[in-house]
Parts: sequence; structure tokens; C-alpha cells
Amino acid sequence: MLYGRTIEQERLTQLVAAARAGCSGALLVRGEAGIGKTALLDWLAATAARPDPEHGDGGRELRTLRVTGIEPEADLAFGGLVQLLWPVQGRLDALPEPQAAALRAVLGNGAEQRGPDRFLTGLAVLTVLADLAEDGPVLCLVDDAQWLDQATAEALLFAARRLAAEGVAMVLASRDDGFSAPGIPELRLARLGFEDSSRLLADRGRAPALRSQIITESGGNPLALIEFDSARRDQPHQHAPLPVADRVFSAFRSQIGKLPERTRLMMLIAAAEARGDLPLLLRASELLGVDLGDLEEAERSGLMYVMDGTVTFRHPLIASATYQGSVLARRIAVHRALAEAAVDPDCRARHLLAITTAPDQDVALELAEAAGRARGRTAYAAASGLFRHAARIATDQEQRAAWLTESAALALAGGHAAQADRLAEEADPLHDDPAVGATIALVRAAVVFELGDQAEAAHGLLARVGDTATPRPPACSVRPLPTAGWPVTGTP
Repeated sequence: MLYGRTIEQERLTQLVAAARAGCSGALLVRGEAGIGKTALLDWLAATAARPDPEHGDGGRELRTLRVTGIEPEADLAFGGLVQLLWPVQGRLDALPEPQAAALRAVLGNGAEQRGPDRFLTGLAVLTVLADLAEDGPVLCLVDDAQWLDQATAEALLFAARRLAAEGVAMVLASRDDGFSAPGIPELRLARLGFEDSSRLLADRGRAPALRSQIITESGGNPLALIEFDSARRDQPHQHAPLPVADRVFSAFRSQIGKLPERTRLMMLIAAAEARGDLPLLLRASELLGVDLGDLEEAERSGLMYVMDGTVTFRHPLIASATYQGSVLARRIAVHRALAEAAVDPDCRARHLLAITTAPDQDVALELAEAAGRARGRTAYAAASGLFRHAARIATDQEQRAAWLTESAALALAGGHAAQADRLAEEADPLHDDPAVGATIALVRAAVVFELGDQAEAAHGLLARVGDTATPRPPACSVRPLPTAGWPVTGTP
């Protein structure tokens, strides 16, 4: 049961009712950690699943698609879109061929490594949602949007801004910071008042004499109310002036610390893996001498759930508390086991990145390969980050310069001009290759052009007139980024 959310529930009910009547819409739900965004989305999913013949859809079943952003996968290009569209990939054949090819590239089913531009991918998402809505209304739920990879966020927002009369309702939930969605209406969740907080605690069996204290400590944050109530018998009163999210985080760490060591290790593997991929978790756990049975105590305590081949933390803060509460050496050991157990090369690269603290050319090459695959999907921000990480641990200076240059070019293509300029500036003194120098000049000139100084942009290019080599991205084992059309900035 939800408390103090009558207005919000009515707003979401109206959005779904409009979708049932053939009118699409999108809404962004914002609020601090623990404020109840996920609970509101869960309520909406359960409520909307019931047919409603009174709203013009003839009682047709509503289809729900859902994706949850995962913090460690924020640099994994299109990871969120794969999660969202995997259940309906059979509908791709009904799309126009260029759009179908775009989504096949995203899902890894295409013959071509290089994907189309991000606008075509966004259009393909919009088309597949509209196609699904022909069979009945569609509810698209996006949780923890602040942790979506940029490529997924761009595609979903492209579609959300263009929803009209398809019968699609899209609801995104995000924390206050870290996710920008211009053009999408927002619904901000406030903390619960005293009366609603008291009702919540009363339903949990808390005596009236202790409710005021818990409400004061929690500040009306629903998750804090529940966790402080649960921990009251075991924890001393806490009066430090910390934000609610930090205090809830500390409460989770205290609860985790009471579990057996093997259980904490299994929880750490799940937190580091982050996607809930049970087969990968089990392969890694075998390497570390633990198994699924060691999660039993975490399940009994309600911190985690294991069902349908997926491992899930009850709240993202539990995963964060598990990971950050572990010592560095253990985190490195877990990521090493996950890298060794990984089948997907991009997944392996992500875990190798987490354990590499010194120059390592072999790991750098794997990161560059992952960057090339991300670039092939036009996930420019993710590819830029991977090339940047590869450069940081490269042992060859010329290759480091080349990868930094590639990172700068991709940052520019992804609309991050200031970052592109910083990367190009860092790469400039490291190389002796005229082609790399010419590419750096092109990037920096494009940045200056974006700032509105065309004369300075031209001067920057003329200053390199002695570099007769054609500008090109660095020589490496992945496909080059086409430079035609620079600068490419802005949001879809």
C-alpha cells in the first residue's frame, strides 16, 4: 500500500487511461533516493495490468515494458535499450528496414557491426512502440533513469518527445540530479507528512510513543521510515546531521555487516555484476569458493531476491552499501572473477577496467576493442569513455595519443564539445603523427566553431597547414569514425 501519494497516483492513472483511449504521453517522476519512485512504478504496473473496458480499449490487455538503469553499466552502450526491447525483438521485422537494422545492431542481431545514427535509433524505438500499441495500449516504465547509458537515454527521450496518438504511456523515474529530460512533464515526489508517516508506521505495528521519533529522524522519507523502524531495536539513536539517503545507507551497511562472511561475499559479487545475471554470478562465485546457497541469509533478511534467473537487490542503496562497504582488495578479487567468468567481451572489459590500477597494454587493447564496438553502435559517449580509459593505461605513448584523439572526436560527435577540447589538448603534446595532429586540429576547430568564433576556427586549421596528412582517427584494430558532418552536437 502507498501512503500520501493520492495526487501522484491519480496523475499516473490518467496517463494510462489516456493511452487506453489512444492518446500517448510521457511523464518524468523525480525525487530523492528512497522517496518511493520504484514503489510508485510497481503500483502502476500492477494497476495498469488489469483490463479497463471503460476507457475505449475494449478491455484489451495492456503490455508493459520495463527497464531499470544500473550504475555500473552507465557506460555500456545501449545496455538499457537491450533490456527494454529484448522481450519484443520478434517485432523488429515489422519495422521499415533501416529502422529494423538499427535495432538489430543494438540487440546484436545485425550482420553489420556499424549501427545507424542515434536519430534513426530513436525513431526505431518510437516505431516499435507504436507498432506494439496497435495490439493494445503500451506502458513503458523506466526506473533509475539517472543511471541509463547515454545512448539509451537519448533514444527513449527521442521517442518520448514524439509520442502523440499511438496509445503509449511512458513513465520515467529519476533522482533529482543526473538526468536531463527537456520537454518531458515532471512530477516531483515530496516526503511524507506526519499523518501519512504515522499511518505507515502504525500498519507496521509501531507503538504511537515511538512513531514521532522515527518520523523526525527519517524526515518523512518512506524508505528511511521503514529502515529506521526495522533497525530501532538493534541500533542506538542516531542524531548526526546527515542527509536521509546517507543515514539509510549507513543503516543498510550495519544490517549487511551482521550477515555471515560468505553471504557478504555473494552479495558483493551480485553488486559488482550489477545486472542480475544469475549464470554469470554463479560462474564467478564458483571461482571464489561460494555458491547460491550462501545468499539464503540475504534473502531471509529481505535485502535480496532470487527469482526467474535474476538476482535483485531490494533497493539500489543496498547494492551500493554492499559494494562500498567492502575493502578494495575484495572488490578487485570479485571483479577479476567476473572478468574471467564473463562470456560477453563488453562485460569482460567493464570488469577489467575496474581492477586495472596500473598501465597494462593488454587490458588497454581490450578496452579499445570494446570502444570500437560501442562506436559501431553509434554510442559515441560510451565509446569516448572507453577510449579515454584505454589511453590512461596504455604503455605506448603514440597509441595513447591516438586513443585520446579518438576519444575527443567521439566526445564531439556525442555533443560534448568542452570535453572534446580537453581531450584533444591532452593528446596534442603526446604524438609525432601528422595525421593525428590534423585530426586534433579538426576537433579543436569544430569546438571553437560551436562557440561561435568561425574566424578562430579557420585560423586553427590554417595553423596546421603544414600537416599535409589527411585527418583520421587513430590506427587501431577497430573501425574509424567518419569525420564528415562535424560538428555534431545537441540533443535529439
